[in-house]
Amino acid sequence: METIISPWLVYLISRADNIKGASIGILILCFVLCLFYIVGLDVNKDYDDNYEKYKKTWKPHVIKVLILGFIMLFSVVFIPTSKTLMTMIIVKNITYDRIESIIENGKDIRTTIKQDILDIINTINEKE
Repeated sequence: METIISPWLVYLISRADNIKGASIGILILCFVLCLFYIVGLDVNKDYDDNYEKYKKTWKPHVIKVLILGFIMLFSVVFIPTSKTLMTMIIVKNITYDRIESIIENGKDIRTTIKQDILDIINTINEKE
């Protein structure tokens, strides 16, 4: 018997919010690091004789942090939440064929579809 929902998909659903949260944390950290660099440059500009050396030393590190920040920004934007993933699975499993079979059997469409949705959600929650 073929499973309706892949166990790997259930695993990814359970981890989606954690991945998104970690991405937000790293994004905030990148922002704070860049802010410290900018403030440090501004403060040292007038008082430090090694300003150019400081700027050249830290510039490659800041570029790496900015790249990491943009990657985390894209991951925050494009990684769906667990609710969105569940909705995608539900929409994928409710097809025209399923609705036609409900009509052919003379069952109430709303009740049957609600029950199908609850079955899918219960299946996902059981596998977590």
